[in-house]
Amino acid sequence: MIKLSLTDTALNKLKKLIKKVVGLSICQSLPEKILNEIKNPDYSNFFRCREIILKFEMAARDSYFPIEALDKKIHALIGAWAFSNHVGGDTTVWRSDSRNMSIESDPMEDHFIIVKSNKIIHPLTEPSISSDEKFWTGKKLWRKVKHGNLKCILDSLSKKNSGIGEVFETSLGLYFEAISEKRLEFSFLKFWIVTERILKQGVERSDRWICRFLKKLIKERHMERVVDCLYKKRNDIVHEFQLYYISQHDRNLAKEIAETAILILINLPSKIDNIPDLKTYIDDIYSKNEVK
Repeated sequence: MIKLSLTDTALNKLKKLIKKVVGLSICQSLPEKILNEIKNPDYSNFFRCREIILKFEMAARDSYFPIEALDKKIHALIGAWAFSNHVGGDTTVWRSDSRNMSIESDPMEDHFIIVKSNKIIHPLTEPSISSDEKFWTGKKLWRKVKHGNLKCILDSLSKKNSGIGEVFETSLGLYFEAISEKRLEFSFLKFWIVTERILKQGVERSDRWICRFLKKLIKERHMERVVDCLYKKRNDIVHEFQLYYISQHDRNLAKEIAETAILILINLPSKIDNIPDLKTYIDDIYSKNEVK
Protein backbone atom coordinates (compact mmCIF):
# COMPACT_ATOMS: atom_id res chain seq x y z
CA MET A 1 0.00 0.00 0.00
CA ILE A 2 1.45 3.26 -1.19
CA LYS A 3 0.54 6.89 -0.72
CA LEU A 4 1.73 9.36 -3.33
CA SER A 5 0.74 12.29 -5.53
CA LEU A 6 0.17 11.60 -9.21
CA THR A 7 -1.88 13.21 -11.96
CA ASP A 8 -4.61 11.05 -13.47
CA THR A 9 -2.54 10.63 -16.64
CA ALA A 10 0.57 9.59 -14.74
CA LEU A 11 -1.46 7.23 -12.56
CA ASN A 12 -2.99 5.51 -15.61
CA LYS A 13 0.47 5.08 -17.14
CA LEU A 14 1.75 3.66 -13.87
CA LYS A 15 -1.16 1.19 -13.71
CA LYS A 16 -0.51 -0.11 -17.22
CA LEU A 17 3.24 -0.38 -16.68
CA ILE A 18 3.00 -2.23 -13.36
CA LYS A 19 0.35 -4.59 -14.77
CA LYS A 20 2.54 -5.30 -17.81
CA VAL A 21 5.78 -5.83 -15.91
CA VAL A 22 4.82 -7.55 -12.65
CA GLY A 23 1.18 -8.55 -13.15
CA LEU A 24 -0.12 -6.47 -10.24
CA SER A 25 -3.29 -4.41 -10.52
CA ILE A 26 -3.71 -1.03 -8.85
CA CYS A 27 -6.91 -0.12 -7.05
CA GLN A 28 -7.50 3.07 -5.11
CA SER A 29 -9.46 1.60 -2.22
CA LEU A 30 -10.46 -1.65 -0.60
CA PRO A 31 -14.11 -2.72 -0.94
CA GLU A 32 -16.24 -1.71 2.02
CA LYS A 33 -17.00 -5.38 2.75
CA ILE A 34 -13.32 -5.97 3.39
CA LEU A 35 -12.77 -2.72 5.27
CA ASN A 36 -15.65 -3.65 7.57
CA GLU A 37 -13.80 -6.88 8.38
CA ILE A 38 -11.04 -4.83 10.02
CA LYS A 39 -11.89 -4.17 13.66
CA ASN A 40 -8.93 -1.96 14.58
CA PRO A 41 -9.90 1.59 13.49
CA ASP A 42 -6.25 2.64 13.05
CA TYR A 43 -5.61 -0.35 10.80
CA SER A 44 -8.83 0.32 8.86
CA ASN A 45 -7.95 3.98 8.41
CA PHE A 46 -4.50 2.99 7.18
CA PHE A 47 -6.09 1.25 4.19
CA ARG A 48 -8.69 3.97 3.71
CA CYS A 49 -5.96 6.63 3.47
CA ARG A 50 -3.98 4.90 0.71
CA GLU A 51 -4.16 6.48 -2.71
CA ILE A 52 -2.86 3.26 -4.28
CA ILE A 53 -3.26 -0.35 -3.23
CA LEU A 54 -1.49 -3.13 -5.12
CA LYS A 55 -3.79 -6.05 -5.86
CA PHE A 56 -2.75 -9.56 -6.87
CA GLU A 57 -5.29 -12.25 -7.78
CA MET A 58 -4.66 -15.97 -8.22
CA ALA A 59 -6.67 -19.18 -8.04
CA ALA A 60 -5.01 -21.74 -5.76
CA ARG A 61 -5.91 -24.50 -3.33
CA ASP A 62 -3.91 -22.91 -0.50
CA SER A 63 -2.29 -19.59 0.28
CA TYR A 64 1.35 -20.76 0.13
CA PHE A 65 1.85 -20.80 -3.64
CA PRO A 66 0.14 -17.42 -4.29
CA ILE A 67 2.25 -15.79 -1.57
CA GLU A 68 5.44 -17.24 -3.07
CA ALA A 69 4.45 -15.95 -6.52
CA LEU A 70 3.44 -12.58 -5.11
CA ASP A 71 6.69 -12.23 -3.16
CA LYS A 72 8.75 -12.40 -6.34
CA LYS A 73 6.62 -9.84 -8.16
CA ILE A 74 6.08 -7.32 -5.41
CA HIS A 75 9.68 -7.57 -4.17
CA ALA A 76 10.84 -6.73 -7.70
CA LEU A 77 8.50 -3.73 -7.81
CA ILE A 78 9.45 -2.44 -4.37
CA GLY A 79 13.09 -3.16 -5.17
CA ALA A 80 12.79 -1.00 -8.28
CA TRP A 81 11.24 1.73 -6.17
CA ALA A 82 13.93 1.42 -3.50
CA PHE A 83 16.63 1.52 -6.17
CA SER A 84 15.14 4.63 -7.81
CA ASN A 85 15.11 6.40 -4.45
CA HIS A 86 18.43 5.27 -3.01
CA VAL A 87 20.86 4.63 -5.86
CA GLY A 88 24.04 6.60 -5.26
CA GLY A 89 22.70 8.24 -2.10
CA ASP A 90 24.06 8.49 1.45
CA THR A 91 22.45 5.64 3.37
CA THR A 92 24.04 6.14 6.78
CA VAL A 93 21.45 5.76 9.55
CA TRP A 94 21.75 6.85 13.17
CA ARG A 95 19.79 4.77 15.65
CA SER A 96 20.24 3.86 19.28
CA ASP A 97 18.88 0.37 18.57
CA SER A 98 21.65 -1.56 16.81
CA ARG A 99 19.25 -4.46 16.23
CA ASN A 100 17.67 -2.53 13.37
CA MET A 101 20.15 -0.87 11.03
CA SER A 102 18.03 -1.25 7.90
CA ILE A 103 18.17 1.49 5.30
CA GLU A 104 14.42 1.20 4.72
CA SER A 105 11.49 -0.57 6.33
CA ASP A 106 9.72 -3.55 4.80
CA PRO A 107 6.17 -2.45 3.88
CA MET A 108 5.15 -6.11 3.60
CA GLU A 109 5.54 -6.64 7.34
CA ASP A 110 2.38 -4.77 8.37
CA HIS A 111 0.79 -3.72 5.11
CA PHE A 112 -0.16 -7.07 3.58
CA ILE A 113 -3.52 -8.88 3.75
CA ILE A 114 -4.95 -11.98 2.09
CA VAL A 115 -8.65 -12.00 1.22
CA LYS A 116 -10.76 -15.04 0.31
CA SER A 117 -14.45 -14.66 -0.51
CA ASN A 118 -14.43 -11.15 1.00
CA LYS A 119 -13.00 -12.52 4.25
CA ILE A 120 -9.57 -11.59 5.57
CA ILE A 121 -7.63 -14.79 6.22
CA HIS A 122 -4.27 -13.08 6.83
CA PRO A 123 -3.23 -11.60 9.19
CA LEU A 124 -5.17 -13.41 11.89
CA THR A 125 -4.24 -10.67 14.36
CA GLU A 126 -4.38 -7.07 13.17
CA PRO A 127 -0.96 -5.43 13.61
CA SER A 128 -0.33 -2.04 15.15
CA ILE A 129 0.55 0.70 12.67
CA SER A 130 3.91 2.43 13.00
CA SER A 131 4.11 6.16 12.46
CA ASP A 132 7.52 5.68 10.81
CA GLU A 133 6.65 4.77 7.23
CA LYS A 134 9.66 6.41 5.56
CA PHE A 135 9.72 6.72 1.79
CA TRP A 136 6.79 4.34 1.25
CA THR A 137 4.49 7.33 1.87
CA GLY A 138 4.44 10.99 1.00
CA LYS A 139 6.98 11.05 -1.86
CA LYS A 140 6.23 11.22 -5.55
CA LEU A 141 6.73 7.81 -7.08
CA TRP A 142 8.30 9.19 -10.24
CA ARG A 143 10.86 11.34 -8.45
CA LYS A 144 13.89 11.65 -10.72
CA VAL A 145 17.20 10.54 -9.26
CA LYS A 146 20.73 10.36 -10.57
CA HIS A 147 20.21 7.34 -12.81
CA GLY A 148 16.55 7.67 -13.68
CA ASN A 149 13.34 6.78 -11.88
CA LEU A 150 10.91 3.98 -11.34
CA LYS A 151 9.33 4.36 -14.74
CA CYS A 152 12.73 4.09 -16.43
CA ILE A 153 13.55 0.91 -14.48
CA LEU A 154 10.19 -0.72 -15.20
CA ASP A 155 10.42 0.25 -18.87
CA SER A 156 13.80 -1.46 -18.99
CA LEU A 157 12.47 -4.55 -17.21
CA SER A 158 9.50 -4.79 -19.59
CA LYS A 159 11.85 -5.07 -22.58
CA LYS A 160 13.90 -7.99 -21.24
CA ASN A 161 13.14 -11.52 -22.38
CA SER A 162 12.19 -14.18 -19.83
CA GLY A 163 15.80 -15.18 -19.04
CA ILE A 164 17.32 -11.75 -18.52
CA GLY A 165 14.01 -10.52 -17.13
CA GLU A 166 14.15 -13.17 -14.42
CA VAL A 167 17.72 -12.13 -13.52
CA PHE A 168 16.69 -8.47 -13.43
CA GLU A 169 13.52 -9.17 -11.41
CA THR A 170 15.36 -11.35 -8.90
CA SER A 171 18.17 -8.81 -8.55
CA LEU A 172 15.69 -6.05 -7.73
CA GLY A 173 13.98 -8.34 -5.20
CA LEU A 174 17.32 -9.13 -3.55
CA TYR A 175 18.15 -5.42 -3.50
CA PHE A 176 14.90 -4.83 -1.63
CA GLU A 177 15.76 -7.58 0.86
CA ALA A 178 19.22 -6.09 1.37
CA ILE A 179 17.97 -2.56 1.87
CA SER A 180 15.34 -3.65 4.41
CA GLU A 181 17.57 -6.14 6.27
CA LYS A 182 17.97 -5.08 9.89
CA ARG A 183 21.32 -6.78 10.57
CA LEU A 184 24.30 -4.98 9.03
CA GLU A 185 26.16 -8.23 8.35
CA PHE A 186 23.31 -9.82 6.42
CA SER A 187 22.47 -6.60 4.60
CA PHE A 188 26.12 -6.42 3.51
CA LEU A 189 26.04 -10.06 2.38
CA LYS A 190 22.77 -9.68 0.47
CA PHE A 191 24.16 -6.73 -1.49
CA TRP A 192 27.14 -8.93 -2.42
CA ILE A 193 24.76 -11.67 -3.55
CA VAL A 194 23.09 -9.18 -5.89
CA THR A 195 26.47 -8.34 -7.43
CA GLU A 196 27.71 -11.91 -7.76
CA ARG A 197 24.43 -13.24 -9.14
CA ILE A 198 24.53 -10.69 -11.95
CA LEU A 199 28.22 -11.21 -12.74
CA LYS A 200 28.30 -14.99 -12.56
CA GLN A 201 25.12 -16.12 -14.33
CA GLY A 202 25.84 -19.79 -13.94
CA VAL A 203 29.48 -19.34 -14.95
CA GLU A 204 32.38 -20.13 -12.64
CA ARG A 205 34.03 -16.83 -11.78
CA SER A 206 36.99 -16.84 -9.41
CA ASP A 207 37.29 -14.44 -6.49
CA ARG A 208 40.20 -12.84 -8.29
CA TRP A 209 38.13 -12.36 -11.47
CA ILE A 210 35.27 -10.71 -9.58
CA CYS A 211 37.57 -8.37 -7.65
CA ARG A 212 39.47 -7.37 -10.80
CA PHE A 213 36.18 -6.77 -12.65
CA LEU A 214 34.80 -4.57 -9.88
CA LYS A 215 38.01 -2.56 -9.56
CA LYS A 216 37.82 -1.55 -13.22
CA LEU A 217 34.03 -1.18 -13.37
CA ILE A 218 33.97 1.23 -10.44
CA LYS A 219 35.83 4.36 -11.46
CA GLU A 220 36.48 5.88 -8.02
CA ARG A 221 40.05 5.16 -6.95
CA HIS A 222 39.15 4.73 -3.28
CA MET A 223 36.68 1.99 -4.22
CA GLU A 224 39.39 0.10 -6.08
CA ARG A 225 41.46 0.01 -2.90
CA VAL A 226 38.69 -1.37 -0.70
CA VAL A 227 37.26 -4.06 -3.00
CA ASP A 228 39.75 -6.70 -1.77
CA CYS A 229 39.02 -5.85 1.87
CA LEU A 230 35.26 -6.02 1.34
CA TYR A 231 35.51 -9.32 -0.50
CA LYS A 232 37.58 -10.79 2.35
CA LYS A 233 34.87 -9.76 4.79
CA ARG A 234 32.30 -11.38 2.51
CA ASN A 235 34.31 -14.64 2.63
CA ASP A 236 34.72 -14.43 6.41
CA ILE A 237 30.94 -14.26 6.83
CA VAL A 238 30.20 -17.04 4.32
CA HIS A 239 32.94 -19.49 5.34
CA GLU A 240 33.64 -18.63 8.99
CA PHE A 241 30.38 -16.91 10.00
CA GLN A 242 32.41 -14.09 11.46
CA LEU A 243 29.89 -11.41 12.35
CA TYR A 244 29.87 -8.18 14.36
CA TYR A 245 32.66 -6.40 12.54
CA ILE A 246 30.79 -5.16 9.47
CA SER A 247 30.41 -1.39 9.67
CA GLN A 248 27.77 0.82 8.07
CA HIS A 249 30.51 2.04 5.76
CA ASP A 250 31.17 -1.55 4.64
CA ARG A 251 27.47 -2.16 4.03
CA ASN A 252 27.05 1.11 2.13
CA LEU A 253 30.01 0.34 -0.13
CA ALA A 254 28.56 -3.11 -0.86
CA LYS A 255 25.30 -1.35 -1.72
CA GLU A 256 27.11 0.98 -4.12
CA ILE A 257 28.78 -1.98 -5.82
CA ALA A 258 25.45 -3.82 -6.16
CA GLU A 259 23.87 -0.73 -7.68
CA THR A 260 26.66 -0.56 -10.25
CA ALA A 261 25.94 -4.20 -11.19
CA ILE A 262 22.18 -3.52 -11.48
CA LEU A 263 22.92 -0.58 -13.76
CA ILE A 264 24.55 -3.06 -16.16
CA LEU A 265 21.13 -4.72 -16.52
CA ILE A 266 19.26 -1.42 -16.80
CA ASN A 267 21.57 -0.13 -19.52
CA LEU A 268 21.97 -3.35 -21.53
CA PRO A 269 22.05 -2.78 -25.31
CA SER A 270 18.84 -3.98 -26.96
CA LYS A 271 20.75 -6.65 -28.90
CA ILE A 272 21.57 -8.46 -25.63
CA ASP A 273 18.43 -10.57 -25.27
CA ASN A 274 19.49 -13.87 -23.66
CA ILE A 275 21.71 -15.22 -20.88
CA PRO A 276 24.61 -16.37 -23.12
CA ASP A 277 24.70 -12.89 -24.67
CA LEU A 278 24.71 -11.36 -21.19
CA LYS A 279 27.68 -13.54 -20.21
CA THR A 280 29.54 -12.47 -23.38
CA TYR A 281 28.68 -8.82 -22.70
CA ILE A 282 30.09 -9.03 -19.16
CA ASP A 283 33.21 -10.77 -20.49
CA ASP A 284 33.63 -7.95 -23.02
CA ILE A 285 33.42 -5.35 -20.26
CA TYR A 286 36.10 -7.28 -18.34
CA SER A 287 38.36 -7.55 -21.41
CA LYS A 288 38.09 -3.87 -22.29
CA ASN A 289 38.95 -2.91 -18.71
CA GLU A 290 41.61 -5.58 -18.20
CA VAL A 291 44.08 -4.75 -15.45
CA LYS A 292 47.64 -4.66 -16.78
